[in-house]
Amino acid sequence: MDAVQILSFMAVATLLVISPGPNGVLIAKTVPISGKSAGFANIGGVVAAFYIHGSLSILGISILLVQSSQAFFIFKIFGATYLCWIGLKSLLAAWRNEQT
Repeated sequence: MDAVQILSFMAVATLLVISPGPNGVLIAKTVPISGKSAGFANIGGVVAAFYIHGSLSILGISILLVQSSQAFFIFKIFGATYLCWIGLKSLLAAWRNEQT
């Protein structure tokens, strides 16, 4: 690799690292609207999700989901059901003019 390729890679990698991801955007959106406590709750949820995902990977559950199509299908159904539940709650709250 020559110097131009290395510098190009470094520039792209730097932009990827400094750009906020969805978690950062969620926290930046939540704090001005709902306050610091809601922002800290979001941070706690993000950190808990990282630890849970890491723990599942260490325990081998991730490999089980990759290897077993039936387990992966059940996991997908569970996730889709949860997303439908969140959407239904949001629609009902909007219909009642409540804040979710």
